Amino acid sequence: MSLTVGDTCNLPRLQDVRLIAGENGLGKIIKAVGILDYEIGGCIKTVFREGDFLVTSLYPIREEQHRLIEVIDELVEIRVCGLAIKNIYFKDISQEVIDYCNQNDFPIFLYTEKTYTENIIYDIIKALKDDEDNLYLSSKVHGLLSANLSENMVRRVALEINSSFHENIFVVYMKCNEDPKYIISTINNGPARDLHSTALLVENGVLLIISREEESINITEFLSRGGMNSGDYVIGTSSGMKLLSKLDEAIKEAMYAGRTAEAYGCDYINFNNIGINKVIVPMLENEWLKKYYNSMIMPLMDYDKRHETDLVKTACIYVNNEGDINKTAKELFQHGNTIRYRIKKIKGLLHIESDTSGFYEQLAFMVRVYMIMNNKI
Repeated sequence: MSLTVGDTCNLPRLQDVRLIAGENGLGKIIKAVGILDYEIGGCIKTVFREGDFLVTSLYPIREEQHRLIEVIDELVEIRVCGLAIKNIYFKDISQEVIDYCNQNDFPIFLYTEKTYTENIIYDIIKALKDDEDNLYLSSKVHGLLSANLSENMVRRVALEINSSFHENIFVVYMKCNEDPKYIISTINNGPARDLHSTALLVENGVLLIISREEESINITEFLSRGGMNSGDYVIGTSSGMKLLSKLDEAIKEAMYAGRTAEAYGCDYINFNNIGINKVIVPMLENEWLKKYYNSMIMPLMDYDKRHETDLVKTACIYVNNEGDINKTAKELFQHGNTIRYRIKKIKGLLHIESDTSGFYEQLAFMVRVYMIMNNKI
């Protein structure tokens, strides 16, 4: 996770900082923040570097406002990622400068005296620090997921993530359209923050580790206290409270449940309720599973492509309706005989009539894997 210029717009005390130009450059990564002042007029290129986000009043050129484009040209050349101007001397920015910034994807902002320069600098530095901390903590989680650690080692790593964790933990994995950095910042630094819980970015989702002295938790209450309504997110949760030494297991459960919820279009699902996906989701990267899955799905997909048919879709709905021809036909707006013909065609393409496992059993397994891999309902 890296802090972008656009992310600064979401920082609590930067709400009045207004973007003037360079919107296409909001994805640039901020590496450091600094003040542009005396450097104007000779030493910009020796003081600043690529990735700097600069704050300025442009005092040195207050009487020569036409020189602003020269200053910005130097900043663009060394790849400074953005500029915030306090509008003490520059109440407006000329169209020439705006056009130049837009052409070069160079974001410039204006802010008033209501926003203190010190707050901009402090908030960006803090966000950079949080970003660095999150990267470190995420690496710890990846270590828990990839290594087969002893319970003592898991507990030690857990306390490295948050030394204030209690012995009972509950894990939530969630995704939404909102910026995950904002969610993480709200949970970790907001007014309703819980010192015994930690949120971090893992695989483009928010991993929330909640700890308690007691062995129970009201997850809906916890999320709403942080301003998060469960209906706005796709949420997967671990099976229940677990000991700190089982944090790796709880994280996997929450992430498996989250991926299942995403595939099935659910707002919320607990690991206990994902059925056979308890086995399927952990195996998705297994080479034998991939080989078997491809041998099943590719003949159907190739046939659909060549003949403009819907065998894959039919198979999915057929399995979702537990093999009921009439329900499948109704859902697809087809005659029952059409569905029977398609199922017969699927059997013929897959050549599995003589296998020790039955046709429906294998088809159902293939469909479950397909739905998870492609987030299909």
